[in-house]
Amino acid sequence: MDVVARLLIGSVAGMAMGGSALAGPASVTLADLIANGGTVQVGDKLFSDFTYAATGDMPDASGIDVIGISNPGGDLGISFVGAFQDLTGGGASDALITFNVTVLDDTMFISGANLTGDIAVVGGAGGDSFGSVTETFLPGITNDRMVIYADETSSQLTDSTSFNPPLTTLSVQKDIILFADDDADAVTMSHVDQTFDQVPEPGSLALVGLGVLAMVRRRR
Repeated sequence: MDVVARLLIGSVAGMAMGGSALAGPASVTLADLIANGGTVQVGDKLFSDFTYAATGDMPDASGIDVIGISNPGGDLGISFVGAFQDLTGGGASDALITFNVTVLDDTMFISGANLTGDIAVVGGAGGDSFGSVTETFLPGITNDRMVIYADETSSQLTDSTSFNPPLTTLSVQKDIILFADDDADAVTMSHVDQTFDQVPEPGSLALVGLGVLAMVRRRR
């Protein structure tokens, strides 16, 4: 069982022209989301405006499932599940996924993001094979980048970042690069997971603080 629970939760909206929705537990292909301007809701987070571009041995958008997930801390997000790969012989394979995430609860803000994946070099020893996922956030969030990677000798398959100040909406750009040198059979990744931390908006925290202060005064 992955440390990230694959919940298949929330609703998938906009799956057909005219705004019809597929309610209840569901996963959906990235191709369907792109073709129909679809959105995925996981708890209070809405994921929208998906795009995808790929080269080399990367899967088509129709071969990538988008699934709602939750990490052990209860943070919600989405997972992209597919046969991301680069086979030996030729250059690297690249895939670029972009989407927006918006918090629907107007009392909460996105305070951070978490990235995990299962990049693996298959059969390589002593070569230059590697895989990486580099995530950036737009517009204007230049210092909050995340990177996970694996090569033939080492790996870092989790990363996280925080946003200061917290945000209500975020544009995400996920660049996946895999390269299998001649000594390796392939470099693969079956899923890349994204979850988001959140905090109450400052006004809500101030109200809570005032309420606690009032309770203390009444007790005195």
